[in-house]
Amino acid sequence: MQGWLAVVIAALLVVPSFAQGLDVIDPVLGDEDDAASVEDPFQTDQPGPTPIVLVVTSTPEPTSLVMVVTATPEPTATPEPRPGRTDGLQGEASTFCKNGTRFSIRVANVSEIRTDVIGIVVQATNLGLRSEVLYRLFDLRDQRGRLFDMTSTSGYPQYADDLRALRADGVISDLTSVQPGRTEQVYTAFLVAPDSSSFRIVQRHPPCA
Repeated sequence: MQGWLAVVIAALLVVPSFAQGLDVIDPVLGDEDDAASVEDPFQTDQPGPTPIVLVVTSTPEPTSLVMVVTATPEPTATPEPRPGRTDGLQGEASTFCKNGTRFSIRVANVSEIRTDVIGIVVQATNLGLRSEVLYRLFDLRDQRGRLFDMTSTSGYPQYADDLRALRADGVISDLTSVQPGRTEQVYTAFLVAPDSSSFRIVQRHPPCA
């Protein structure tokens, strides 16, 4: 801004002087008579130098440009839940035989009570002609081929407490006989290896003839 003011002041000082120099013109002289007839330009009232007015408009200082950038976070992928080791048991169905009595079995509910205890409620239909219990009708087999049989209250004392909570839904013990033609909800429990990662139900006894 100070540079502009210096230019304006210099212009105001130089321009009028330059204009005055342009007004003084030497006349072209001929002979003396012609010189006498030429009017002296300085004898007439000539207007003084015309002032030149310069209009200076100040240029505003440049404005700083502020850019606000908002970072949008990348969408976080939701990890898929890992399958549980008892997921394959849910809904599994088969036909097993014990002492000549055939049962149709379908897994209705599975719960991992502890890392070494699996509780299973099965829907069992007696297809035979006499009553029979489900205790040790089938086993669990893990991914390594290891077999785990049903446990009783001697091996798993909490069995009675688990069953007591299920009785309101009509679930019976695996030591209660299922009558021919009847379908019952039966609670079974298995002691398993903590490092087993998957299970399936398999026939414990030789199949019926």
